[in-house]
Amino acid sequence: VRGVLQFERSPHGYCYRRTVASAASLSSPEGICCAHGSLYLACVDRGVIVRLALAAGALLEETRPFEGTAGEMYVYWGMALGPDGHLYVAAHVSEEGGHYLRP
Repeated sequence: VRGVLQFERSPHGYCYRRTVASAASLSSPEGICCAHGSLYLACVDRGVIVRLALAAGALLEETRPFEGTAGEMYVYWGMALGPDGHLYVAAHVSEEGGHYLRP
């Protein structure tokens, strides 16, 4: 499954509840954050951040891949919501010189 799965806590641990969102565009997720009534998902192979509706899992928004001033491609590996309400994303520059390019 490519996408976001929801689990709920039970007396025996966590058990699968439902698939929130599933699509080829949600491949290689490496980070997820819940904020502002949305789920934010970092997709490594496409170099984008996707925003999904928390309840329905519908695609609300997708960023464009971010390239640095020298043309290097930034790869997103995780994210967190800061106390100031901003979304912070851990990223590094692709060492392969564009291995993670937009589709």
